[in-house]
Amino acid sequence: MELLLSALTGLPEYKSLVELLKAGSVAALSGASQLPRSHILSALTQQVGRPALVVCADEPAAQRIQLELAAFLREAPALLPTREFTFCDAAVVSRG
Repeated sequence: MELLLSALTGLPEYKSLVELLKAGSVAALSGASQLPRSHILSALTQQVGRPALVVCADEPAAQRIQLELAAFLREAPALLPTREFTFCDAAVVSRG
């Protein structure tokens, strides 16, 4: 896995992300498909030494990225369960 993670270090876009994060900034990654996104995120967290937050569309997508990150990082990241928000007062809420 180290070879896969180190393969990113030559990319100028990756280098700018590293510089941003090392300077204490935050960054968002978009436009990458699923597996390259996990690859880039794993490399960034290892190289910069900062935690990452990944927001997914649904629970299956979150479980998928958790498995991918676990393969790259050799430990499973935490997975927070989904929660439905009700933004107004309601006596009942439909869960179906």
